[in-house]
Amino acid sequence: MHQAYLLVAHGSRDPRTQRALKTLAQSLDLEDAPVYTALLECHPQPLHEQILELASLLRSQNYQRLVVLPLFLGQGLHIQTDLPREWALAQAQLPPSLSLKILPTLGEHPRLRQLLERRLPSPESNVVRILLAHGSRYPGGNDSFLALAQSLGAEVAYWSISPTLEECLQALTPPPGSRIFIQPFFLFPGGLTDAIAVQRDALQAQYPWEFILGAPLAAPPLDPDFLSLIAQTLWLSLPPSAQSISSAPAPAIRDS
Repeated sequence: MHQAYLLVAHGSRDPRTQRALKTLAQSLDLEDAPVYTALLECHPQPLHEQILELASLLRSQNYQRLVVLPLFLGQGLHIQTDLPREWALAQAQLPPSLSLKILPTLGEHPRLRQLLERRLPSPESNVVRILLAHGSRYPGGNDSFLALAQSLGAEVAYWSISPTLEECLQALTPPPGSRIFIQPFFLFPGGLTDAIAVQRDALQAQYPWEFILGAPLAAPPLDPDFLSLIAQTLWLSLPPSAQSISSAPAPAIRDS
């Protein structure tokens, strides 16, 4: 099937975030299938208008399907309300010759846990592993994140809600000399990850522990495992018959 791909991200006014998204799209090698990007926020057009504009281009080039991967890690308001509204608006105006396939969000990917496990230090008696997410006030919006952190044996902290990073540390009180590894559960670098780095420095001066800050999941230079996870997800969106005749093997991240 002649199809193209669209990576949809939240959006940010920070140019580094937009550059990182573009770099991700340009780094995907999916034979001749183009990969485009769109934003839910911080874009002159609403998301559904971005999709319809792209659909017009694809229709002129005889594409039959546009596969959309929402690059969202949480399950809050954007996933439950905003994105479904944009999908519906786009679907209602798409030309009949082009179908729209919406993939599950990146945060639902079953291999995400393995990817994070490789980034976290080996669990030792003097290492506290903390997974730090933005946090959502939407009912059930943090459930999948909590389950993920639990499966990794990591502590949970949020940027916008409780428990915050400092509240998490106060509850744990690890012994002096411990190492605190903070893995931001964010995709791209930007203002929030800068603020987390500033907080890390402040905590380092305040507490008798070594604070180590991991990189966002899609921060350049791109982690090959993360890139392969995205490529595999898009490749598997092909119908089984198309997968079987494809000249390229299914991308895969290494098993742990």
